[in-house]
Amino acid sequence: MCEIVAGYTLPLCRSVGGVKKFIIYNLENRASYTLAANVITAISMDLGKQAYQFNVEMELSNALETGTGTRADFTFFYSQAVQIILADKTQANIDLLDLLNKGRLGVIAFYNNDLVRHFGLINGLMVDTETDDSGTEFGNRNGTTLALSGKEVSKAPTMSSVLAEAILLPAS
Repeated sequence: MCEIVAGYTLPLCRSVGGVKKFIIYNLENRASYTLAANVITAISMDLGKQAYQFNVEMELSNALETGTGTRADFTFFYSQAVQIILADKTQANIDLLDLLNKGRLGVIAFYNNDLVRHFGLINGLMVDTETDDSGTEFGNRNGTTLALSGKEVSKAPTMSSVLAEAILLPAS
């Protein structure tokens, strides 16, 4: 049903923007999840599989979602995009990025206002571009910018941070 059931009231207090970290996993390694009212209430990984944490420097990385409708076609979907900026370069990071570039990924964003959202829940996000930049001057970032995107039929759901962080441990 698409009937409006509530209005909007301005918040009483200001909030803060940005993303403090991501948890990323290969979608094919997810065993199950439970979704109710656009909130993930359970999620588990296949035996021996796990997700990985990506800590990012403040005020660099972001997650966004754009709802897109076509009146003529009577359709609506959500484009989801995540930009992850890694601020260093090592051989281990180069190898990791090569693997990320080839996967269909579930990406969980931890917002600075303590909201946690799962992007690419059904169809996954995939890397569109990976920009590996050495910088020019000593003061330039020597790192990588990853741009991931995907399309979903529903908004990125929320979940608790405890639930999200539980998939960092290998499933047993």
